[in-house]
Amino acid sequence: MNTLNNYINNGSDNNRKEDPITKIRVFSHGYVGKVAFGHGLGLSNRKEENLTWTMEKLENLDDKAFQKTDSIFYSCNTGSNVGEISFAQE
Repeated sequence: MNTLNNYINNGSDNNRKEDPITKIRVFSHGYVGKVAFGHGLGLSNRKEENLTWTMEKLENLDDKAFQKTDSIFYSCNTGSNVGEISFAQE
């Protein structure tokens, strides 16, 4: 699991249960089905993959880390559907 997912699931002190996420704002480049935090940095494919949040990586998020979360994605295409669901909905 990547570092971002680990932080979201556990918090900085491994006590996310006592500090659930209620707001999340994402500023990044967006593509259908993913957001890219390292877009345009000239990174190797492996490093760029580490800085990309895909729908598959979202599946590793713990629902219990969130409590009535207000989320906004300031990135292109996160509302575009992949099949029946979009990245933002996932």
